[in-house]
Amino acid sequence: MNRHVDRTPCTSASRTIGAMLAIVAASLLLAAPRAEAAIIPAGQVVSLADLIAGDTIVVGDKVFSNFNYTPSLTGDMPTAGDVSVSGIVVGNAVRLQISGNFHDDPGNGVSEAGLSFDVDVTDPLRFITGVKLSGTVTTTGDDAEVHIDELVNTGQQPLLGKDALLRIERKVIGGVLSPFNQSFDSLTFPDTHGIVGFQHLEIIKNIFADAGSFTFNAGRVTTFIQEFEQVEIPEPTTMALAGLSGIALVIVARRRR
Repeated sequence: MNRHVDRTPCTSASRTIGAMLAIVAASLLLAAPRAEAAIIPAGQVVSLADLIAGDTIVVGDKVFSNFNYTPSLTGDMPTAGDVSVSGIVVGNAVRLQISGNFHDDPGNGVSEAGLSFDVDVTDPLRFITGVKLSGTVTTTGDDAEVHIDELVNTGQQPLLGKDALLRIERKVIGGVLSPFNQSFDSLTFPDTHGIVGFQHLEIIKNIFADAGSFTFNAGRVTTFIQEFEQVEIPEPTTMALAGLSGIALVIVARRRR
């Protein structure tokens, strides 16, 4: 799907965004950068704990930094040391893969965690034009739920709110699957400032799982992928040469007539 459909009232969306921002704010107080930070290249796996401590992932012209992660004090979410992250270039897009045992078991209340990071484009001619979120959201039993809500903060007011929300989820109530279950969602940026896309984004996620109360129930996310689509704006010189080439072809075609 290429456009997120708002399925909840605005008040619910506001509460979701507020909870996500509160979790990230708390994580800022807990994060302590190391004296020496490492730059992780594409394809190399790194612990989320190292990224929180100051390491950065560089994939092509994209730099992923300022990682924060806050699992709730109760529940079954993994620690940052038990979560792995890697980046990869796929075609004309850049992916960030995050893996860990994000789950909830029965009898402990719900499990929740906040995760955020920044992505910056270092090539002045490239812009992020869209964001995709996909993951392995699974449930066991007749009453369980797991979902990831994501806020894409562009710094541009017209894009904030429901249009900047992504969501993947799986929910079962009384043995019946929710009609809104989906393991993929995406957002394409409109042209709001003369160029389609952005060179800086803040990604804020809320990971939620509720296994319910039955003994063998479970809700989990094992891997989710963040993908950033991009476009390259031709340099003025390249555009001028392309224009001259087009004019030359027209002249040659006319002479041949």
